[in-house]
Amino acid sequence: MRHIGAAGAAVITASHNPAAYNGIKIFTRNGLKLLPADDERLSADVLEASWDEVALAAPRYAVEDQRAQALAFYSQYLLNSVADAARAAFARVTLIVDTANGALSPIAGEVLRAAGFGEVISCNDALDDR
Repeated sequence: MRHIGAAGAAVITASHNPAAYNGIKIFTRNGLKLLPADDERLSADVLEASWDEVALAAPRYAVEDQRAQALAFYSQYLLNSVADAARAAFARVTLIVDTANGALSPIAGEVLRAAGFGEVISCNDALDDR
């Protein structure tokens, strides 16, 4: 988000964590999450809104899905931190990774292969409960 100069971001989360930790996380232009009091106020406003009010609301600003670009940027960031000596050692390793259907599941295997692991066996990486 900060890399492209976005005014803010919203992340919809759901995971293996308890349900109370799932939801919508709002980030400011500085990349910081809302303070708990702000988050509680926003949540209360959302819960009080009627579905009709939400369905008829027009966006005030352009909304862009930057997920693919964010995953590519993050992948490159991770790979830039892997030293050549580590890559040489990784080449002799078969790595089995359980991504737990988490947010980075779609790219975890790809990033680990690009980091130089000899073989990467990835499971629970489909985001669709497979």
